[in-house]
Amino acid sequence: MNFFTLANNVRIFSLTSFVIAQSMLVGCGGGGGDKTNITPSSNAVNLSSSVAVMSSSRMPTSAALMSSSSAQSLIQSSSQSSNKSSNQSSSEAPALVDASNQFTSVVNERFYVYQDPSQPGVLHYLPKYLALTGMPGVASVQRTDKVSDLLNLFLDLSDTDWTSANQVTFSSRYTLAVDLQGLRQESEAAGYKELVDIEVMPPLISFEQRYTTAVPKERVQIQCKNLTLLVNNEEVSLHDCNLVDTGGLVATHTVNNIGSFKYEQLSFDPATISENSALRGTLNVEYTLPGSQEFDRLLAGDNGNLQPTWQLYFNWPQAHANVSSSTVTINWKLLLADFKARVSAGATQWSDGDISTFVTSEISAGAIGLPTAAELAPTLKSGITSYIKQELFVAIYLEAGNSPLLWAPKLRFKNVDQPDTQQIALRYFESDLSLVSRMDLSCLSKPDGQNNIYKSSSCSGNSLP
Repeated sequence: MNFFTLANNVRIFSLTSFVIAQSMLVGCGGGGGDKTNITPSSNAVNLSSSVAVMSSSRMPTSAALMSSSSAQSLIQSSSQSSNKSSNQSSSEAPALVDASNQFTSVVNERFYVYQDPSQPGVLHYLPKYLALTGMPGVASVQRTDKVSDLLNLFLDLSDTDWTSANQVTFSSRYTLAVDLQGLRQESEAAGYKELVDIEVMPPLISFEQRYTTAVPKERVQIQCKNLTLLVNNEEVSLHDCNLVDTGGLVATHTVNNIGSFKYEQLSFDPATISENSALRGTLNVEYTLPGSQEFDRLLAGDNGNLQPTWQLYFNWPQAHANVSSSTVTINWKLLLADFKARVSAGATQWSDGDISTFVTSEISAGAIGLPTAAELAPTLKSGITSYIKQELFVAIYLEAGNSPLLWAPKLRFKNVDQPDTQQIALRYFESDLSLVSRMDLSCLSKPDGQNNIYKSSSCSGNSLP
């Protein structure tokens, strides 16, 4: 039985343009499978895409992988590159020019706007935010108990209450069919006669788990301890991390608001899509109990915003972009052992550079297997780094911050039954334009008596934060 049993099809991106698409439990999801011989360790409590995934509790014996004798060295992988689906070559692609200086901040906050010099009357656009949509509201909520008996044994070692009440599952649909009224009015005033979608390929999607704090950055401290038990005579640890206010004014709180999530992949043939507004999908986000309490707090007023707890990013390749793919193999037993050692030694506050250095070290140690060292392109390295970031870390934000202050180790329940090795197919690309959309999580009402959430009527123009 699993804790947060939502299975995922997840794609991950970074601003250097890559993706890992895979079928997996993400965030705090996973764990809780049938296990035997579960006993406390001697130091049980210490103060510290379309993806293809192939997992095994032992080293795979297929021809695609090396023998078990080289399990800790580089694992054989594959790499390939693919061009656009349409017949348009990159040399024939329109040379789009930024047109944002012709529009107000209101439009620029919501849309990418470009013009093609060869078509002066046409404005090319792409929404920067996808809208939540549903029936009868824009989202719905369920509250159920998702903690398995096995994971409860680990969570009993924590000082945080994870199980005394049911946890929230937030469900919705998302779409690129957003309100164009303001864009249309401003484009007409600027002399444009026609609005045209920027042609894109299926996006590279990533989920960012967040914890947002009112503690000033100079007083933020992350403290972690290991929740450790013996499972089948092997130590398994979950990293239970809290944000501490060194000034003592704000209560200590776990950084783990999100348990698991899933979403529907946007798979489509660019040549058959006439309007990007046709692109839509579904999503579910499962909160932990502390996250459920934060969820209720954020939606207690008229203009609720869930962005302090998570965000979903869509990195759009242009229709003419070259998208590459590589398969890497992660030896989770090696990687998690090294990660535990680092956290136990005091590595509880990580920067982007720290995570990148950690990935480099794991590649050198053989915990992350690549096709060849020569094939570690910067975009592939960035993709691996962002995948590890999503798997192992929570982004810590200040209330007024637009980017993470730091990254903290995640309470990753998948550690309980993580297979020894896992093959992951990564897609990544380079593009002339950086086109990254995200979810509009603002202007939400609190759930009504039927557990439906609506766009708040008191929000002017569905204002973004």
